[in-house]
Amino acid sequence: LPLRSAASRADPLLISPPQPLSPSPLFPVAAMESRGRLRAFTRPSVSNYSTLLLSEQGDVLYVGARDAVFSLNPSNISEETHSRVDWDASSKQQECVMKGRSLQMECFNFIRVLVELNETHLFVCGTYAFHPMCAYIEKENFTLVTTTQGEVLTEDGRGRSPYNPTQAYTATLADGELYSAMMKNFLGTEPVIQRSLGSRPASARTATLARASVAPAEPRFVGSEFVQEDPEGDEDDKVYLFFTETAREFEFYSKVVVSRIARVCKGDMGGTRMLQRMWTSFQKAQLECSLPERNIHFNLIQDVFTLRTAPGQTTFYAVFIVEVGGTNVSAVCAYSMDDVRQTFQGRFKEQKGPDQRWATFTGDIPEPRPGSCLRGQSSLDLPDRTVSFARDHPLVDQTVEPVGQRPLLVAANARYTQLAVQTVRSLGGADHRVMYMATDAGTLHKAININGDMHLIEEMQLFSEPQSINSLLLLETKGLLYVASSSSVLQVPVADCGAYATCGDCVLARDPHCAWDARSERCRDTQEAEPASAWIQDIERADASGLCPADPVEEKEVRIQAGLPLLLRCTPPSNLATEQWEHDSRQLTSQEVAYTVYPRVGLLLSSPGPQSVGSYICYTLEGGFRRAMASFNVRMPPTT
Repeated sequence: LPLRSAASRADPLLISPPQPLSPSPLFPVAAMESRGRLRAFTRPSVSNYSTLLLSEQGDVLYVGARDAVFSLNPSNISEETHSRVDWDASSKQQECVMKGRSLQMECFNFIRVLVELNETHLFVCGTYAFHPMCAYIEKENFTLVTTTQGEVLTEDGRGRSPYNPTQAYTATLADGELYSAMMKNFLGTEPVIQRSLGSRPASARTATLARASVAPAEPRFVGSEFVQEDPEGDEDDKVYLFFTETAREFEFYSKVVVSRIARVCKGDMGGTRMLQRMWTSFQKAQLECSLPERNIHFNLIQDVFTLRTAPGQTTFYAVFIVEVGGTNVSAVCAYSMDDVRQTFQGRFKEQKGPDQRWATFTGDIPEPRPGSCLRGQSSLDLPDRTVSFARDHPLVDQTVEPVGQRPLLVAANARYTQLAVQTVRSLGGADHRVMYMATDAGTLHKAININGDMHLIEEMQLFSEPQSINSLLLLETKGLLYVASSSSVLQVPVADCGAYATCGDCVLARDPHCAWDARSERCRDTQEAEPASAWIQDIERADASGLCPADPVEEKEVRIQAGLPLLLRCTPPSNLATEQWEHDSRQLTSQEVAYTVYPRVGLLLSSPGPQSVGSYICYTLEGGFRRAMASFNVRMPPTT
């Protein structure tokens, strides 16, 4: 049965330096489902739900899957707003098989790009049985646009969708133009960063990378983001890309894979005599995410989420993984836009000397500065020296360091694949960063940063069988997460406050979405709180002992059975809670011979007798909060 935990708390899954944290699932998802909180969408014979798109008005959730596109009600994804669009690749399947690909696994049309082109149409691209194609969907009646002959109107999808459904890619829409990055050829050996669509002349629509010697080496593209950096217009707007590649600047015998951030100017038209129809503004830098004191470097970026907290204030949150001693370890690092800009304004790297070693370029940098977005002029007007320098020096010298010079969190035994972040304001008026991390086993983690330390609020196992989460979409206005996997799409609430049964549980969870309503004696969503209501919440300190009354506990009568051991069960509400047992108001210690305490299970009386009768109370301690969890009155069996 899928499980959901209601509280954060302990053993070494999460390392929020320096303390380890880990959740343990306590509450079944079935409880949420019965209250109508968890919804699923799936259709027979359809699989590989991978692409999620929310309409600009927020009234439709579009889903791309294998051979199909769906239109769903975002408030209840089990409802389709239109009949699905079927778009298979049957005409190319035989050719796909002849190329050595699997008819059962690969020779289908896996939807990879789904964007809202304008008010009337969607633009969609798919692998199309290893023959990438793109098409248009008319939104009003949700059908594929066709020619006058009734055939689907298609376009070449090379460089816009990968050939291979297992290949990494990224695509983003910027002012009606599609920026995509992936491997462009059948063999998966030709990287490309490409621009298409829009109103530019055809000669300026496609911008590929320059010489293979400076193009990304064996890149794996994982994300892209359009950032409007020019407050007075669009001349300084850029598209940022995130990927891994084999680093050429390190002199090691084995390959070194690093994570990169790259950028191109939206206004880049290519060069006139050099770099024609190629990027003149392409630059890249290494992304640093590490625990230097443990010599752990998280070198494989998996996903990126862009958080905009105010105009001009942008932060990139990125998920990384590394294998340490055979164990998967994940990390989340954050990067401010100011630090990114400063890195790209620094020195460049170059290959120099007879052995072509990489070193910092110490000469004069041409003007205009290579890689900068131009104001009032076109890249076609750039002097040859600037274009030549940009072609030969794409890598900047400095790395982009994370906020705080270290990860926000580190998770052992977890392989994060997707990430979403939001800012949540507590009842006290403080803003908190809440992060949602999805794993390759179908688990969802919710964590919060409190005064520099991470606290894992909950863990949710979404599927009965482990499966990777392909896509994660956050809809803040409705308090919902949409999760796409190979088998289905799930609609998950960002919080399940009703799972916290007591005031102590509600406060100790430190979930900014939840607070204890003393009047109704329920843990409730803070969106329901009235401005003057006296709801109880303490995100920073979780002072449940000072805020919450003691919860009454019912005493259970237990009879000793001759010759049999007796187990008094006590389950703490979280993994961070420790247990204390009292017998007739005397605290039991670990040196007791007659008793054995099994953490998270209970107290075992191995040979109970007359000396064992009396009152037993199990207390739990967490964050200074002590409460009775179980009470027993142990008695001898009745005499006959």
